[in-house]
Amino acid sequence: MLFFCLIFLFMMGFCSSKSRAYEMVLCQESKTAIVCAGDDKLTIVEASFSRMNYMGSACESPRSSTGNTQCAYDNKLVKEKVSESCNDKSKCFIHAAQTFFGSDPCPESDKTLNIYYKCNGSNTGTKALVGFIITLVLIVVMVFVAWVFYAYRNPTTPSGLWLIKYGRFWKSRAYKEDTAESGI
Repeated sequence: MLFFCLIFLFMMGFCSSKSRAYEMVLCQESKTAIVCAGDDKLTIVEASFSRMNYMGSACESPRSSTGNTQCAYDNKLVKEKVSESCNDKSKCFIHAAQTFFGSDPCPESDKTLNIYYKCNGSNTGTKALVGFIITLVLIVVMVFVAWVFYAYRNPTTPSGLWLIKYGRFWKSRAYKEDTAESGI
């Protein structure tokens, strides 16, 4: 049962180790860096520069509360622009500015740049294989230790008798010499 639980936990970790999407939210005219760890590379999943989904967000200003709440840039254009700046890089710098995305469809409204991105590792498969091998070795060692403990504690069972018969290679040379003299 323990074996299946460990395999299940490993598989859950393997599935979640695949690149998951992160979210970056920027207020209009702010700047940030998007960074992936190690040798991982960025992939932009989705991007939008709008007011539609962020009513009451920290980006709201008195000026934006009177503007058009359905105002948005073309999401395809925004994704293309952000992707050009970030895809296949380990880090990129983004400026949520109207000038970066072209003509503003609603200049009287403050907008929010929303970016969904993934960090894709170049050696994710290797990491998963190493993790699997380490998990498998740990399971084998745990099962072996548990069996030895069981056999040692229950010497009349088949496992205990086998350990008594073949387990002598674990004993020291002094033990073997003492038992040879006494006839054990």
